[in-house]
Amino acid sequence: MKRIPLLLMAVLIALPACSEEGEPDTVDGTTEETADVAVPAEDSPPPEAVLGGEVIRKITSDGVAVAMEYIAVEGAPPRGGVVLVHMLGRTRADWEPLIGYLTGKWLAVVAIDLRGHGQSAYGGLDFTNFETEEWLGCTRDIRSSLDYLAEKVDGPYFLIGASIGANLVLLEAAEDERVAGVVMLSPGSDYHGVKPAEGVEGLGERPALLVAAKDDAYSYETVAALAGDFTDAETKLYTDGGHGTHLFAPRPEVLTFIADWLETHLEE
Repeated sequence: MKRIPLLLMAVLIALPACSEEGEPDTVDGTTEETADVAVPAEDSPPPEAVLGGEVIRKITSDGVAVAMEYIAVEGAPPRGGVVLVHMLGRTRADWEPLIGYLTGKWLAVVAIDLRGHGQSAYGGLDFTNFETEEWLGCTRDIRSSLDYLAEKVDGPYFLIGASIGANLVLLEAAEDERVAGVVMLSPGSDYHGVKPAEGVEGLGERPALLVAAKDDAYSYETVAALAGDFTDAETKLYTDGGHGTHLFAPRPEVLTFIADWLETHLEE
């Protein structure tokens, strides 16, 4: 048997360990180059717009950098504003069909990517690893978005969420008196430990709109069970249409319904 030259053996020992795919070993699912990426600063170059608005980053009260996009009202002063909160695993881009209906009612919009999603995912921050504590922390993202909206326009302010975003907007509204009302698309009684029932009492007499489709059984049953617990709630139930913002394509009438509901409560 031939001996391996000492110089070659030293080189082999010095090489980094690799996975079966030939990539360097990772730390918490990220390479060493990205595992310790710092939180992006608020004044760092913003991500690209996906809704045709102005994109910024805001640092939340617990130190997370969240990307949000502001869509202004053109041609007249805004009558108020709306914060949009997407579904699990999705991004603010899902709200594109609704934007024109909101600005058409003279409502300015802030749409966010929740922490660990879309342009708010960085340095290993990934929603697939979230426990209940991290999901509940997303209310801080909504609070930061509302803070930014309040810098831009006077109230009233509304929150609109889909799926787990629906649960989150209710919990945030329960703790923030600036919120005039909430729209909840396909809420669930318990999404990853985020439970809308825990926010109903805090909402008080402020209005809520709950929307679901019968072919989305869990949300449909949640809305039916939850609606009576609110002081002022309206429900819109469809026979079919799917879950959350997926309703927009088969049920475009929901876009008009939401906008008209908001206008009614603006006048109040």
